[in-house]
Amino acid sequence: MFLTGSISEKANLLDEFFQQQYLGFEEERIIGAVNKIIESKGVISVSALASGLNVHRKTLLRLFQKHLDCSVEEYRKLVRFRFALEKIKQSSDVNLTAISADYYYDQSDFIKQFKKLTQLSPKKFMTAVTKLGDEDTFWNFSE
Repeated sequence: MFLTGSISEKANLLDEFFQQQYLGFEEERIIGAVNKIIESKGVISVSALASGLNVHRKTLLRLFQKHLDCSVEEYRKLVRFRFALEKIKQSSDVNLTAISADYYYDQSDFIKQFKKLTQLSPKKFMTAVTKLGDEDTFWNFSE
């Protein structure tokens, strides 16, 4: 992939790779949990999620680890991050305080969580990534 010069060629190679890796699954409890997390924009608690799905909390945690290879909390953080990222990309005049209020405890928590996921501050991240086409996927092609 790194030998390819064009960003769109790199994106196509990555898309093909990820499509080959996708196995899929039909675990209804996970599908329901993922949908609820996305509907809540990642702010639903693990207890509320388990209760809403009539699943024991520990069962839900085990299912996430087995099928998604992450905890419910990690997945919630990724969903919150994606919604915050979309909000940042929608506006040229980014107000981190307003964005952090929607998804995080405060601006400091937002920046801390953002750095954990990207190793960059929100402003540095937005200058380093490339959005390809109409998809909601962002890539950082630095070497």
